[in-house]
Amino acid sequence: MHEKIVGYKNLSVNVIYSDASLFLTSLVKYDGILNGNSAIQADNIVEKIKDALPSTQLDAYLPFDKFKDKLVEQTKFRPYGELISKFYIEQEIGKERCFELYKFDKLETDPRLEEGIKFLERAQSIAFWYIESVQYTDEEDPRFFNYFLFESLKSSNNGLLRWKFAGYANLYRFYHYPDKDRVRIAQILLAPPFRKMGLGPKFLQAIYSDLWRIETVWDITAEVPADSFVIMRDYVDALNCSKLPQFSKENLMNGFNTEMYKIAREKYKLCKMQARRIYEILRLFHTKVNVPEELKQFKDDVFKRLKKLVMDPKRDRGRIAQSFADDEQSLAIAMMAFEPEQQQHQLETLYENLVNNYRIVLDLLAKYEKEFVK
Repeated sequence: MHEKIVGYKNLSVNVIYSDASLFLTSLVKYDGILNGNSAIQADNIVEKIKDALPSTQLDAYLPFDKFKDKLVEQTKFRPYGELISKFYIEQEIGKERCFELYKFDKLETDPRLEEGIKFLERAQSIAFWYIESVQYTDEEDPRFFNYFLFESLKSSNNGLLRWKFAGYANLYRFYHYPDKDRVRIAQILLAPPFRKMGLGPKFLQAIYSDLWRIETVWDITAEVPADSFVIMRDYVDALNCSKLPQFSKENLMNGFNTEMYKIAREKYKLCKMQARRIYEILRLFHTKVNVPEELKQFKDDVFKRLKKLVMDPKRDRGRIAQSFADDEQSLAIAMMAFEPEQQQHQLETLYENLVNNYRIVLDLLAKYEKEFVK
């Protein structure tokens, strides 16, 4: 979020959240107030910060003294929702960190429902500092549901269990005829202290594992995704599908087929578009790029899909946008208006961008997943 605050010299603003209950305050420093132009009034910094909060959560911002009281109170904090699963991350040899996934489905029978909704709103406010044009979800819409991720650890003071907020995800159930749901990931965010530690793929995998168990879930999709999410989702989906016999090297080299999509949807709830994308990533992994004929076959296969996707007049912009990462969407949409000669040139650019992203995913898998490269 790029909020402009005027009227101060060398201004520094740090927004601070309590690590469990997510109340917030700020530390403000500046060298002076600029009074050179009487027509310009110095902004109210607190009000600027509150602009990021929903109207129901304005009291979540606290003066620093009251914020310190909340830090004491949050020793009694308990996560909202139902505990779904636990997983561990080893950051140092012999030292593991435990993370717990909670599902918050806004059930009317939940005695902490109102508190949980307010907590969700505070969690979503974190996204406003990192994501442009982010919007709060409609808490009155029963088709929205959420996951919270917490690190659980024992207090150094009394040995009791305590929790730190690590992330959240907002999902939406779309109707899929005749009696299923198509679940769309609307938002997924890790709190800043929990980034760059390999937590994202494990968070997504934990959400997947819960959704796989639900018979009414037809498949899992995502809203127009950011580049970082595209890579993370491809990483998790490619790792999962690489274990399926339908995605063996022999089958991959013979082209995408309905059996690949069928098993990817039935076992991992992948939509057809994502199943095809994972096929391409795994086929690239098995393609000998230094053998011209193999590389040409791979490229021709991908080109065929791209041409159909971009040049089909029946395709709307929304579906095209969901098929590409952020940096590819505008080009893919613009190509719909290009002349055939221009389209061919731009398809080359689109293909190269796509393959570069695939290679990023494969490099990460080779680095962090020993079983993948065997």
